[in-house]
Amino acid sequence: MAKPEAWPALLAKVTDADGNITGLHRTWLDPETANKAPLDPNRKAMGHLLGHGVRIGAPARMVAAGEGLETMLSLRMALPNLQVIAALSANPWRSPTVGGAPMSDPNAGLPPRYLRTPEAARFLGLSGRTLEKHRTYGTGPRYSKIGGRVVYAVEDLQAWVGRGEKTSTSDDTGDEVLPAKRHAAIAPAYADKTHR
Repeated sequence: MAKPEAWPALLAKVTDADGNITGLHRTWLDPETANKAPLDPNRKAMGHLLGHGVRIGAPARMVAAGEGLETMLSLRMALPNLQVIAALSANPWRSPTVGGAPMSDPNAGLPPRYLRTPEAARFLGLSGRTLEKHRTYGTGPRYSKIGGRVVYAVEDLQAWVGRGEKTSTSDDTGDEVLPAKRHAAIAPAYADKTHR
């Protein structure tokens, strides 16, 4: 059994809107360089993170909230009088609060956002060519044509990804996202969802 190693760490308390501690974020550091330690993983969080964050600075009327402790610490260094909140969970803004009140969706009330193929591919984490193949084979998200330009609504991209949601590798419920290739027959329900 390997002897446990000791590394210095940056500790940050995760709190709710009332200041109650709900978790702890740890980043292990290399004592020689002050960079992140050469460990895998070199940081961990524990506790209840969703909707909470690491609050840096005194409460104020203006608050900046974002993803990632290092990002928000950098912002705080540039603007030392600004209170910042660093979210740590994979989907931090599903139910966020600032000052006890739910944060509103900044895009509420705006018209739908449309992305061209390169932007949509980046949004999905695909190459532009793969998204084009999905469009060609009818296996991709819904899209619209404006003149000769192909555009995707963000909500359609999210719905397409949502069809592939699973809770485990043995989960066979719901739809699936087909690979970007020719298929013998695409079910009519799937084909209806690909083009407006």
